[in-house]
Amino acid sequence: IDLQVEYALSATAFKPVGLIKEAIDKELEFNPLEKGRTGFACSLSPEAFKLLKLYDPQIKILNQIDTFAGLTQGTKFILSYSLWGNLNIQKQFFITNGTFKNNFKFQSFPFDAQKLSYDIILVNNGRANTNNSLFIPTNQAYKFLFGIKDVDLNEWKHSGADYKNDIMADGGYDNNSVTFYHNIERNFSYYLFKIILPIIIILFISLSVLWIHPREIEARLTVSIVCLLSLIAYTFIIDKDIPKLSYLTIMDYVVLVSY
Repeated sequence: IDLQVEYALSATAFKPVGLIKEAIDKELEFNPLEKGRTGFACSLSPEAFKLLKLYDPQIKILNQIDTFAGLTQGTKFILSYSLWGNLNIQKQFFITNGTFKNNFKFQSFPFDAQKLSYDIILVNNGRANTNNSLFIPTNQAYKFLFGIKDVDLNEWKHSGADYKNDIMADGGYDNNSVTFYHNIERNFSYYLFKIILPIIIILFISLSVLWIHPREIEARLTVSIVCLLSLIAYTFIIDKDIPKLSYLTIMDYVVLVSY
C-alpha cells in the first residue's frame, strides 16, 4: 500500500522552520538573482529529514497481526517551502508483506460478500481533526486498490475498492486514520451445483421409500439411512470451508431442513 501524509508547519510556530526562513531570507538578500522566487521544493531521504529536526508523524497499523509487514519510516519526504514562512511536507511510505485481521460475517454463506480492510492511523495524540494531516493515496495505492481485480482469487471475485479518511480512537486519543478496503464476493457456483443440487437429489431419492411396499422394511431403511449418511458427509465437506461459528449460515439451514 503506497500512500502519503501531508501536513504544514509555519515559521512562527516551529523553530526549525524559523531557522530555514532566516537562512533563505539571508540568501535572497545577498543573491539578487533569486529575488523573483516564491519558494522551493525538494525531496529528502529519512536520514536527511531527521537532521532537520522537523515533526515526523508516526504511522501505526491497527489490524496487522504479524511481524512480517514492512512499514517504512518514510521512504521519501517532499518539502515545499513558501518564502512567507510556510513549509508543506509530504511523507511518502509504503506497507508490504502484511497479514491483517478482519471481522467476517458468514451468515449468508455461500452467498456472502466480505470486506477486506487495512486500518492505518497517524499517531497525533488527540490533535486529530478532519482538516489536518490527512492521508493521501499515491498512484501506487490506486494500483493496489484496483489492480487486484486482475488477480485470480479462486473462489472469490473482486467487486470494488475504495478508501476513506476518518478519526479513530487509539491509546485514549483520537487520531487521523485511513482505511483501505476491498469488497469481494464468493463465487457460489461450486456450492450451488456440487452441494445444494445433490442434496435436493438425495431428498427426492429419500422420498422413493413412499413407493416401496411397507412389508419391505429392510429396503426402506436402507434407502433412508444411505440418504441420511450422505447428508452428514456433506456437512463435513461444508465445515472445511468456514471457521467454527456460533451461529447458523444459509447452508446450515439448507442441511437442517434436509434432515
